[in-house]
Amino acid sequence: MHGHGIRFPSWESRLLSNLNSFNDIEATQVAFFFRGKYLANFKIDIPWQSHQGMIDKLRADYGLPASEQKEPRSGVRLMGWRINGGSLLYNLDEDRDVSKWNSLLWMSHKEVAARGGVHAR
Repeated sequence: MHGHGIRFPSWESRLLSNLNSFNDIEATQVAFFFRGKYLANFKIDIPWQSHQGMIDKLRADYGLPASEQKEPRSGVRLMGWRINGGSLLYNLDEDRDVSKWNSLLWMSHKEVAARGGVHAR
């Protein structure tokens, strides 16, 4: 899920904004993606130096992930949590390439279903 790991379909609308932080973790950008008037998903880009801090925050807030990919897909392994309203996904492995970023992705239940699920089995 690095900057080019997940391919987003054409969205009906999107909103992008720069960030300095998210929940006290350094962040660079947030993007919201809409289908009609409903939020389908959003992603928050996290620089490599804050990767472990985001993992620690997610585990503190949500516990252990519901799933973790053992093998990479598109070069990336993800961990995921099921939360109210959808699923949270985050890179399991840190990428120190400064031209890429780690992304925290929230997907609505409807979007997860449309993609055939997102959690490792």
